[in-house]
Amino acid sequence: MSVFFFPTLSEQFVKGTIIKWGIFETDSLPDDYISYLKRSHLIWVPSHWAKTVLISHGLNGDQIHVVHEGVNPDIYHPYCRSKSPASNISRFFMCGKKETRKGFDELLEGFQIAFGSDATTELHLKADYFWGGQAQADAKWAELANQNLIKKSHARLKAIFCYK
Repeated sequence: MSVFFFPTLSEQFVKGTIIKWGIFETDSLPDDYISYLKRSHLIWVPSHWAKTVLISHGLNGDQIHVVHEGVNPDIYHPYCRSKSPASNISRFFMCGKKETRKGFDELLEGFQIAFGSDATTELHLKADYFWGGQAQADAKWAELANQNLIKKSHARLKAIFCYK
């Protein structure tokens, strides 16, 4: 089984079940994207709306499965973790693709306003930009973000950017 998030040449060499993870934010999709999705055994989408959009573009509804994003609190919640030493640190976590519309800059600004002088608060960022070409810019952004928060306050920032 292989899961693809975006078109790649390697999919033509894969044997077995091919699953495409369909992520989009509009109800009008380009023909080449629809063709890409059709070359799969299963298509995963994050919502029933997305499934309806793909069906309206002529894809087989039996092939499309809704796989919700995020954490299912019926399966995971903080009480399932093993006991760890007590901490007086409050941690905020943001995970997402590093792009302007996701609001990373606004998050940093708001975090600084709300917790700028609070040494018991941390902001953890995990971001990636899997289309590439952004690694150097984001490395510089993370460095500046860390310096900016550390200079202005005792608050701590952990910024992690992952690239494939």
